[in-house]
Amino acid sequence: MKPKLLKRKSSASHAKSNRAHSVSLSRWLGNMYRFIVFKFLLPQVWFVGQYRSKKIFEIQGIFSTKTKAIDACRKRTYFILPLWLNEQLPDKTTIPKNVTYPNA
Repeated sequence: MKPKLLKRKSSASHAKSNRAHSVSLSRWLGNMYRFIVFKFLLPQVWFVGQYRSKKIFEIQGIFSTKTKAIDACRKRTYFILPLWLNEQLPDKTTIPKNVTYPNA
């Protein structure tokens, strides 16, 4: 039985493969950079608001820790929302997914 000879990849396909690896590596590094900046370097503040009606809420304060924000929630209608300094929010109206009602 004859051994099978492996075909060597052409230099064009080898270069294409290297480019694909470098693009995915740079994308991964970019994602890690954003994760580190937002989670560890930018200060986080806690927004406390009171829900009044379908489209109305009142600002109750901004706090440096989650514990202080929860302590400021005096009624069931108070909510907390974590925010990061220097982070621009979208222009369109959105409902944040990380809002919590500590006394609900």
